[in-house]
Amino acid sequence: MRRDKICTSAHTGTSASAPIAAGICALALEANPGLSWRDMQHIVVLTSNPDPLLKESGWQTNGVGRKYSHKFGYGLMDAAAMVRAAKRWPGAGKQVICESKLMAPNQEIPSRPSEVARDTVTTAACAGEEKELNYLEHVQCKITLHYSPRGALHIVLTSPSGTKSSLLLPRPRDKTNSGFEDWPFLSVHFWGERANGTWTLEVNHSPGGPKSVQPRGILKKWKLLFYGTKDDPLGGAGEKESSSSTTDGSSGHQGEFHSIDDYYGDPQDGEEHEGSSPYGHPHHEVHTSLVNQTAIAENSKVGKDGCSVECRSGCSGPGPHQCGPAGCRNREFNSICVGACPASTFPSVERTCHPCRPPCGACFGPQDNQCLSCREGFLLATDLSACVTKCPQGYRLDKRRGHCVPCPDNCLSCTTVLDAEGGGDGGEEEESEVICLKCAANLLLVTDAGACVGSCPQGYFKTEDDATCAACDDRCETCIGPLASQCSLCRSGTFYHERRCVELCPKGFRAPAAGSPSFSRRECLPCPQGCLSCSSEDVCQECAADWKMNVTSGLCLPLGNAICSPGFYADSKVKLEFLLLLLSLNLFLRK
Repeated sequence: MRRDKICTSAHTGTSASAPIAAGICALALEANPGLSWRDMQHIVVLTSNPDPLLKESGWQTNGVGRKYSHKFGYGLMDAAAMVRAAKRWPGAGKQVICESKLMAPNQEIPSRPSEVARDTVTTAACAGEEKELNYLEHVQCKITLHYSPRGALHIVLTSPSGTKSSLLLPRPRDKTNSGFEDWPFLSVHFWGERANGTWTLEVNHSPGGPKSVQPRGILKKWKLLFYGTKDDPLGGAGEKESSSSTTDGSSGHQGEFHSIDDYYGDPQDGEEHEGSSPYGHPHHEVHTSLVNQTAIAENSKVGKDGCSVECRSGCSGPGPHQCGPAGCRNREFNSICVGACPASTFPSVERTCHPCRPPCGACFGPQDNQCLSCREGFLLATDLSACVTKCPQGYRLDKRRGHCVPCPDNCLSCTTVLDAEGGGDGGEEEESEVICLKCAANLLLVTDAGACVGSCPQGYFKTEDDATCAACDDRCETCIGPLASQCSLCRSGTFYHERRCVELCPKGFRAPAAGSPSFSRRECLPCPQGCLSCSSEDVCQECAADWKMNVTSGLCLPLGNAICSPGFYADSKVKLEFLLLLLSLNLFLRK
C-alpha cells in the first residue's frame, strides 16, 4: 500500500513473489497438514508450469524432460494443481544421502575466459549399499579453490544426463582475493535424474566479473553430496505410510499412487487441469508390434451403465474408445481409455500414455536416456538408462543380465576374471573380480593387477609405451626393466652387486652396516685391499694369498712389506719393476 492507501502495481520481484508462494504452500498444507518440506518441494517441482515464461531466454530441459531456468526455476507455481496433488500425496519416502569420492585435482584455473579448468568424478550412487540413491532431489557440490578476484568465477556442474547447472555466476562487485573453503553450492536442476555416472565440474574466468591486472587461482578439491531416494516417489514402490510424518521428515498420506497423474485426482467442480505436457512432442501412435489395441478394446470390462469401466462418466458405446466427454477414469492411450499404460509406454501428467523412444522396451520418459529395459538385440547401459548395440567405452558386458555395466573409475575398458579365464557360463558374474584393460589418459595400467594408477607402485616399472606398469624381477624392490640386472633397489634382505641382487655379498665384499647411508641403498661394499672377508667396521677377518694380517691395525698387509717405509706397503707390480731396474743398473756398471 502507498501512503495514500491506494494499491500499487509497482511492487514486484521477490518481495512480492515470496509471500504469494508462501500463501500457495499454505493452501497445500491446509489440504494435507502432514506434508513435510521435502513433500512440498516435490509438489512444487511436479506441478510448476513453464509455458507462460517460455518467451524468456535461458530455458533448458533436464534429464527427465523437465524445463528449467536459472531465472524462473521450473516455472510458475500452480495453486490449484498443488492443492489437488497435496490431497493425495503419499509422501516422498525416506531420504538417503550418498557422497562421491573426494577429488583433489590441484588444477590451475586459467585466466583466459576461453579456457576452462575441468575435472570429473564417476560415481555408482552407492549402488548395493543401504544408502543407494536412484532418484535425485538436491545435489550439493563442496568446493575448495583460491582465485583472485573471486567475483570473476563462473562454476558449472554437468550431470551424467547432460544437464548443466550454473552453481556460481560472475559478480562484478565481489573483489575478494581469497576464494572458497569447502563451500557448499546447491542445485535442484537435476531433480528426478539418476545420480550414477560421470559428473563434470567446470571453473573459468568470466569477462563479466571484476577487472584484475593478473587474475590467478587454483581448483584444489571438490566432492558431491547427493540427496534423494532409492525408490521413485512417483512409482508407488515404497511402503504405504500413515498420515503422520515419518522420522526423516517426509509425510505419509493414504492411497496408492503410480505417477503424478494419480496425485491430481479427479478435477473438482468440473474444472480440468490445464498443465502443459513436459515431453515436447504431440501424442502419436505406438507401433502395432508394441501394443495390440484391438486386444485392449476386447478385454475391457463393461459396467452396469453399459459403458466401459474405464470411462469416467457416460459413453456412446460399450468400448473403452467410446467414452463420453468426461473422458477416461484412469489414463488414455491412442484415444482408448486404459487402466494402466501398456508396455513400451509411460504415463504423463496429462493422464495419457506416451510411447517410449526406440529402442527402449520400457521407459520412464521420452528421451533416449530414459530406458528401463531394451528391445531384443539391444543392451541396457545401466547408469545411462540408454539402449545400445554394444557396450560403449568404459563399460563391460554383464552376460547374465544382458546389461552394460560401468567399469571402475578411470578405466576405459574392463572385463572380469571369470571372462578372462574363459568362464562365465552360468556363473554369478557380480561375484567375480573386475579388472581393467585400458586406462584413461595420463594414467597407467598395472598389468597383472588390472588397476589404473597415476604412477607405477613399488615393484613395477613404466614400460616403453608409457601406458602400463609391468612387474619387476622378484629380487627387485624398484627397477627400470623386467630383468634381474635392471634393479634400481634390491628387495629387503638382498644386496646389489655387479648388476645383480644377491642374498650374500661375495668374498672381498661386505654388507653395509644397519643405519648407514649405504644400507638404504642395499649394495655390497668392497673390503680393504687384501681382505677376503671383513666386518662392517672395515676390519679384515681373512686375508688373501700373499697377504698377512696386521694384528695392530686389523688390516691385511702384503708379504715383503719390510722394504717399504712405515705407513706404506709393497705393491707386487711396483716391486717387480724396481728389481728389474736394479738388475739393469748392475749390468750397466759391470761393463
